[in-house]
Amino acid sequence: GGGGGGGDGPAAMLFSGREAVQAYVGSLPPFLAADASSLLVASRAGWMSAQQMGMELLSKARDAGAATLIPSSLQGVRTASDGKVEAALLSVPGESEPLEVRT
Repeated sequence: GGGGGGGDGPAAMLFSGREAVQAYVGSLPPFLAADASSLLVASRAGWMSAQQMGMELLSKARDAGAATLIPSSLQGVRTASDGKVEAALLSVPGESEPLEVRT
């Protein structure tokens, strides 16, 4: 069925090696790095409602004391040498430099 529920196929597939990644995706989509050497595809992960997720995140932000929300776009992610996310870089309207939000 749709949304990843049920089905007879595997719940996830791992493609290891650039050739395997390329063979699976064909031409690389813009969100996939040109030098991607592995790819994990979750085919039975269930449904996600962006509207519900947005409302939940907004509620949690308000519960945590957020009084003002600033519209922004994710510009990049800064990672440590071990691959862990250190900060998100946000593009904020009216600002020339990205806003860095540390984790």
